[in-house]
Amino acid sequence: MEYEQALFYQRRQWLRWNDTSRRFDQVKQDPDRPKPMPVSNYFAKAISDNANQLGPVRITTVPGDDSDANRRSAEYAQRAIPAIDKETGFDLQITQLSKHVPLWGIGVTKDLVDTSLATGQRNIATLKAKSTYMVSCLDCGQTSQVTQPQPSPGANPQNADQPAQPMNEEQSLPGSDSNAELPQTPCPNCGSQTTMPFRKNSLEVDQSYTVPLGKLCTEVVPIFDVYLPRDCR
Repeated sequence: MEYEQALFYQRRQWLRWNDTSRRFDQVKQDPDRPKPMPVSNYFAKAISDNANQLGPVRITTVPGDDSDANRRSAEYAQRAIPAIDKETGFDLQITQLSKHVPLWGIGVTKDLVDTSLATGQRNIATLKAKSTYMVSCLDCGQTSQVTQPQPSPGANPQNADQPAQPMNEEQSLPGSDSNAELPQTPCPNCGSQTTMPFRKNSLEVDQSYTVPLGKLCTEVVPIFDVYLPRDCR
């Protein structure tokens, strides 16, 4: 019955059931044996009139229970509806959805997220904390990063050619514990002992990921494409 109503609304009249294809075929006019055909489809006009009286479709979110989390989620979703409709272009499909209600008694939409390459990509980086040992000189006013001390003449010759490297949290530095007292280090610029050591905390990129940007899509589907349980309201 609903299938016939859909065909009537599309102005496909004089239908005949085909047992082979399991669908309705439209009886075409035979030039040799002409017969009168209806020219006015009042059914389609009645459906359009009823859809216009319903007005635009309004979407309302309802929490699943009385818990605070679900109620906050429903309130957030209700406020996000205008932005979602703008992204999905739902405003242009409201007219079609309004006609499904008087035609079949229910309107169904299908929402999905398009993650194809056509929607674009987004780069996401994970950061990690890095702590660097710094000294601030009270005499020259310079702030410098402390480097590893150069090896003494009697030290291991294997380390004699290694250049000075900046100290960070991962190296074994006296007082590397954040709660421990930092060692007093002379200023590498002027050699003054009146310095104030401190740790400089910063963030650096650990790993980078490329994920699809994604786009919300809404499609109005007929009731023949979905399964509706008997207790559907």
